[in-house]
Amino acid sequence: MENMNKKFGILLIGFIFILLLQPMIIAKQTTLISNHDPIIILSNNDFTSENGVIGGSGTENDPFIISDWVIEGDGETDYGIFIENTNVFFIIQNCTIQYFFKEGDFQYGIYLDNVINGRIVNTTLYKDHQGIFMKDSHYIQIQKCTINDISFEHSEGIQCYYSTNITIRNIQCFNKDIGILLLDGAKDIIISETDIYACESGITGYSSQAPINNIIIDKCRINNSHWEGIVFQVGYRDGFGSGQLTITNCEIYNNGPAPPGTEAGFAGIEIYYFMDNLIENCTIYHNGFGINIVECRGTLIRNCSIFQHNHNLMFASHGISFLGGGISNGLLIKPNLIEHCTIYDNEIGIITSTCLLKIHRNLIHNNSYFGLALYTLSILSIQNNNIYSNGWDVDGHGAYAISFAYANMRNNWWGSPQGPGGIGPGDGDTIEKQLSIVRYRPWLTEPVSDAGRQT
Repeated sequence: MENMNKKFGILLIGFIFILLLQPMIIAKQTTLISNHDPIIILSNNDFTSENGVIGGSGTENDPFIISDWVIEGDGETDYGIFIENTNVFFIIQNCTIQYFFKEGDFQYGIYLDNVINGRIVNTTLYKDHQGIFMKDSHYIQIQKCTINDISFEHSEGIQCYYSTNITIRNIQCFNKDIGILLLDGAKDIIISETDIYACESGITGYSSQAPINNIIIDKCRINNSHWEGIVFQVGYRDGFGSGQLTITNCEIYNNGPAPPGTEAGFAGIEIYYFMDNLIENCTIYHNGFGINIVECRGTLIRNCSIFQHNHNLMFASHGISFLGGGISNGLLIKPNLIEHCTIYDNEIGIITSTCLLKIHRNLIHNNSYFGLALYTLSILSIQNNNIYSNGWDVDGHGAYAISFAYANMRNNWWGSPQGPGGIGPGDGDTIEKQLSIVRYRPWLTEPVSDAGRQT
């Protein structure tokens, strides 16, 4: 018994010693001391040891290496690492670049101007006004980096301007104004396996002078943005020069809650004036709205789950909206399509206005106001869907068409073999219309077996 007490006493002393030592260990892990001055490289010849290069010859197989530096701002210096007018191969890796911020001014962790063939890997950009900025740069890879903790206006994690062939993979970005910003001339950009959260906006694309093209966002998780999770917008009518936005295999949630005192929130995904877009295999839930598509042509939303947009605000929260698009100067141009999606537990499942849209083989159910709200000059093909248990709130409907909408709703399942109610003869979800044309016969007498998201 005495030996057991001694052993217990030794263990207790050891445990207390570890507790006392733990803050010192944590401090050692989190305290970083600057070990290199800011680096400025103005040409290929500036890749020198004085500028932090520890190896390499600048070829593809043997790039210049800038590695294992801690570079800290002093409040006056504008750049942690500044590189311009280079085309040799280089890699920045295992660096920490921090405290490059000055309220009311622009400072940058890493700034690339007219740079080709660079890589940034395993680098932390902490409390920098802008993390990584690329201008007129091409063939840049950014991988396994963490960017966080300054939310001033225009404090982007990564910004791309007139730059092409950029790969952004496996990034953690949070507490910024915008996580990733793509501006005029951004082309052939891949953003994958990236987490963006607690920013004002997650990923933003905006063009005012030159189109943005061929943007791929894949396997990303975007959540808890104050505004939109993803938003792309053309600031001028460029004849739909911007396009080919692809969003696949993403989880987008808890973005755009209604700010205090406002009547509506913001969307998980919002796209303006882009053409030939694809949103596929995504899970989108509990945002201010799900997906807003405005004046877009050839947009396909396929195999997505869109749910829990039901915030009881003045403007009803919807799963998907298509406003404009597919029609130009009275001519039918290029339809948009929603297929094989599961859309449920929203206030409105799908809302349309002045658009050309096909809605095929979807599962649309348990949306409280309307499964489908079809407004103002929409031309719609709505077929082979399962539409049921919608409109359970006061005066709700399975489908509601108003103001010169035309809807071909043949061959849908309305939750009853007897067909839809309302203007229909059955006891399924109701259809109502005002100043619109709705064709609902024949209806299906049993559910569509492959409607909704396919696993």
